[in-house]
Amino acid sequence: MKRNSTFGLLLLLLLSFSCPIQTKAQQAASEVLTLEQATSMAILYNRTVRNSKLAVAKVEDQLAATKTLRYPAFNFYALGSEQLASLDFTFERGLFGTYQGIGPVPATETVISTARIPTMILVGSITQPISQQYRIRLNLDQLQLGRDVANEELRQQQQATVNEVKQLYYGILQSQNAIKRNQHTVHI
Repeated sequence: MKRNSTFGLLLLLLLSFSCPIQTKAQQAASEVLTLEQATSMAILYNRTVRNSKLAVAKVEDQLAATKTLRYPAFNFYALGSEQLASLDFTFERGLFGTYQGIGPVPATETVISTARIPTMILVGSITQPISQQYRIRLNLDQLQLGRDVANEELRQQQQATVNEVKQLYYGILQSQNAIKRNQHTVHI
């Protein structure tokens, strides 16, 4: 019994979900695709047009990156450290000798030790590529020309896609009109 009720429930769910899908499919079949819709869809989803758009974006990014080379570069470095063990130096009395008039150097036993405190070194620099400005400008000019070429290739791809869509669209309309004429002549 459980198997039949599961099968019945599954069949009921399948039928309930298939009814709205059929009505949506019928609505989509009754809509007429206009030429403007067809061309905009073709431009939006065409692979070669998308690749051309990516090529334009790539050249734009290269151009923006190269423009930054003309400006000064600011660098800042910080180095922090601390000794793991203190360094202790002991100098006994008279280690460096005994001199007339002043006596032994050092006069007493001297202990010198380093403290275990953190130390930090900060270094900052600003560099400006003055001698390279001309070469950077030439690279910018070359990239701008590359951007113009990429834009023209994108425009060419879009126009070719629109042309193909128009030819197909009008060919379909001519075929539909020929079918209607043939059906009309058959009915006469």
